[in-house]
Amino acid sequence: MSAKLAASASPHEACPGPEVTVEKTTSITLTEHDDHTWADRTQLPGVSDAVRELITR
Repeated sequence: MSAKLAASASPHEACPGPEVTVEKTTSITLTEHDDHTWADRTQLPGVSDAVRELITR
């Protein structure tokens, strides 16, 4: 697959970028949160009522 993105396609008309040619596309896997453990919503640590409202929505 090949695609060209012209500088005029930039949403920032004052700062157009160079022309880019994409020769091949592949899938990606996001891994930045793989080691993250979410808190159990039923056993939240001591937080203010305002914070508790935000994290239990």
